[in-house]
Amino acid sequence: PATQYKLRYKFRAGETVRWEVMHEALVETSVSGTSQTAQTTSTSTKAWRVKSVEPDGSATFEHIVENVDMRHKLSGRIEVRYNSRTDKAPPPGFETVAMSIGTPLAVIKLDARGKTVSREKTAVKSAMSDGPITLPLPEEPVAVGQSWSLPSPIDVPLPNGTVKKVKTLQSFTLVDVKDGVANVH
Repeated sequence: PATQYKLRYKFRAGETVRWEVMHEALVETSVSGTSQTAQTTSTSTKAWRVKSVEPDGSATFEHIVENVDMRHKLSGRIEVRYNSRTDKAPPPGFETVAMSIGTPLAVIKLDARGKTVSREKTAVKSAMSDGPITLPLPEEPVAVGQSWSLPSPIDVPLPNGTVKKVKTLQSFTLVDVKDGVANVH
């Protein structure tokens, strides 16, 4: 029989986990025969500062955006850029982004399987969603090549201004395990 692994997150109090996020969006809007294109690109470094870890493996951390490099371009207009590392002041429209850099956006507690136990947003305005923030891990042990899935409803805006909930299913597969670290796709 194949070796099975009980997948769990293992955080340590005092550690900081960082990752880079790149987001690109192109929005085309047509109103009464007039079209406009908005293009947005951002690269940011996000971090979790782990404050405490319970005996059951649940961890409490601060979610922070350490820096951001953003570009926004509307058709027919000059591109607006903001880089929190090099710009002393943000351009108009980027003030809220600038205020959130380096400030905890939320204090979050995750269980060892990646499920949000609690989430407390800070006073800083943030676009951070209330949805899952990490990859959910299965309850039971899994073997390499084995998959698990999680229902994941999404809101789809309709042309009439209403929103329809659509049921989706996220699937994950354990690709391999090396030195105690799981590779999941």
